[in-house]
Amino acid sequence: MIRLPSLLAVAVLTLAAVGCTTSAPTTADAAYRQALAAALADGRCTGPAIGEVWAAYDNWYIATGGDVVARSGLEADVLLLQAEVFRARGCDTVARDSYDELLRRFTSDAYAFQRAQALRGLDELPPPFPAPAPTTRVAAVPWR
Repeated sequence: MIRLPSLLAVAVLTLAAVGCTTSAPTTADAAYRQALAAALADGRCTGPAIGEVWAAYDNWYIATGGDVVARSGLEADVLLLQAEVFRARGCDTVARDSYDELLRRFTSDAYAFQRAQALRGLDELPPPFPAPAPTTRVAAVPWR
């Protein structure tokens, strides 16, 4: 069994390495690392901390747009790590969204490994809860 503090440590160390791959970590790198660490420390699968992770990821993705060739593999790896960490924490919706985002953004054969891992992760998640069926009113039928 994986211990959650170990997952937090691995996630933070891996994301620290993300910032170290450039000559100087950007503000977007630091903001994403901090948002992810805060969400993991928060321990909830929904709420403002999760929203901040996605906002920080989107900002990071935009900020790295000028260096897509060098950073895109790293971005796919970070999304995969994010999905795996949240899946291990039992945050199935966040994990599913992370896997789906990876599959949506990284369609090239260059990301075959990450895509295969994302598909495996999706297969291992329980099915999402179906949306509640719309309720309809049934007109009363008089007895004859």
